[in-house]
Amino acid sequence: MQQNKIKPNEELSVKGWNWNTLHYACYFKKVQIFYHLLEVLCEYYQNDEDKIKVLNNRAKSGWDLVMICCIYNSVGCLRLLLEFGGVNLSNMDDNNLTAQNLS
Repeated sequence: MQQNKIKPNEELSVKGWNWNTLHYACYFKKVQIFYHLLEVLCEYYQNDEDKIKVLNNRAKSGWDLVMICCIYNSVGCLRLLLEFGGVNLSNMDDNNLTAQNLS
């Protein structure tokens, strides 16, 4: 990732869908990759507010990382995300559903 200079929040999906590397790691349940991406996020953003903004970034459907973990049963990534902190568990998607509603 660093070799190609991809930003942690850079969109890697069809334009407008707003999926980044973190979203894909959660979707595919790649816990070790997700851990590495969180480390890269910390190196890239020194400001906690910027990190929190990336962690709560919503995809086109309104889903954030926590929601993607819940929907796709990515328990390991969810644990890491909760340990890392900064996520808003009361975020709602475009249908006014929280991660708990979606799980």
